[in-house]
Amino acid sequence: MRKFLLIALTLWLLPVICFAGSVSNDITDRTRDFKKNVGNVPLEDDGKWKYPLIGASAGAPFYLDTTSCTYWITENIATTACIVYIGGRGAAPDGGPAKVTTVNFQFDTYKSKDGRKIFLKAIDNESDGERFNYWLEWDNGFLLSLFWKSAKYSGLDKYLE
Repeated sequence: MRKFLLIALTLWLLPVICFAGSVSNDITDRTRDFKKNVGNVPLEDDGKWKYPLIGASAGAPFYLDTTSCTYWITENIATTACIVYIGGRGAAPDGGPAKVTTVNFQFDTYKSKDGRKIFLKAIDNESDGERFNYWLEWDNGFLLSLFWKSAKYSGLDKYLE
């Protein structure tokens, strides 16, 4: 009986463990869930600043370097990239963040018969790994919002429907 329970438990947990390690980079339908108070959320800025505030996590604001936004199109896939500055570690004497981290985001998009598909392609030229999966796991609408802002500031939005 003990052996049967051990086998049954193993067969039940194996798919759960295998599935738990994978996070999809498809962000097409990832809008902000206001029921969740966790994760990286998008924010709208009033546009008065050099680097608009575009999002926040529990401990850091996210700013977009609008001059860094660029795009290129290869066959049917459009790629857009931009630099985000992440503030942290309290405030500096001038009122800004005490420490700033630079992160380069890249997104792919294409049109399918089901509509536009949007994927997180890379973070700092890394398309897998712990840091990449962290951004996907803690996303609460931020990545999709960042894609559209990157498309807007790069000029790609003129070609998207």
